Amino acid sequence: MLRSKSLVLCLAMVLPTMISAHGTMTVPKVVFKDPDNKDAPSVSINGGQAGPYTGNDVLRDLADKHGSKCGNTDANAPVQPIPADGMVSFEITAMHIGPCELWLDNEKVVSAKECKEVFPKTKVDFSKCKSGKCQLRWVWLATHNSPWEIFDNCANVGGGGGSGDSTTKPSTAPSPSPSSSPSSSPSMNPSPAPRPEPVGPVAPKTTAPAPAPGPKPGPVAPETPKPSSSNKPDGKPTLSPDTPGTVRPADPDAGKKYRAKRGATSEWCEANCKDQFCPEDFCEPM
Repeated sequence: MLRSKSLVLCLAMVLPTMISAHGTMTVPKVVFKDPDNKDAPSVSINGGQAGPYTGNDVLRDLADKHGSKCGNTDANAPVQPIPADGMVSFEITAMHIGPCELWLDNEKVVSAKECKEVFPKTKVDFSKCKSGKCQLRWVWLATHNSPWEIFDNCANVGGGGGSGDSTTKPSTAPSPSPSSSPSSSPSMNPSPAPRPEPVGPVAPKTTAPAPAPGPKPGPVAPETPKPSSSNKPDGKPTLSPDTPGTVRPADPDAGKKYRAKRGATSEWCEANCKDQFCPEDFCEPM
């Protein structure tokens, strides 16, 4: 009995981490310091109550305050090209509730009270990036449980891509100047005039007579097509998947509502249980 209680206690301690929805920025692609640990939150904040966020913090400053600067991603990763369509993409395994911000260097270009509303893509005005290299930073505060979690990703972008420290210098070698002297000096001795060759008599051309017209072809009888053996019915009708009279069973989970049992909010359960991600210890059907 004691062993069973210990097992339940251990599961209760690790389950919030297991059900945590993890989010990453995929375009432009971020570089993780530890690729095997890329799903972990950047930092946790104690004291926050699970539920919709009602504060007005600057999320980037909040992340910096708790020691997250680009989180688990490499802030010095090579520069990538700016997306041609200006769209920034994200990937998540289950939707957290909570706000997020996108920063281009020191300017906030996108913000949302509920970050899931801007998934999976959001438009960014990259014209605000004046230099050849700038940093795009995404900060997401997940408040679906307590402690709160911060996901913090950075990617370096620029017009030409490649390394941010390397620049291509234009060639300064002068182009060859055109030559003013003629390629060859003219000859002072005139060339001898050509002598006309004698022309002999020309034989007249002989025109061959045209062939006599032949008889006109008569009408051609049309060919009677032979029946193909492949068109013969085999006596076995083929039924389509949607043949009238076929009744498909209804989805037993269609229209089912869910609510939170503890920790996570009912909104979180409602959104994730529909996507087949419904931990029984946290959510239950209504």
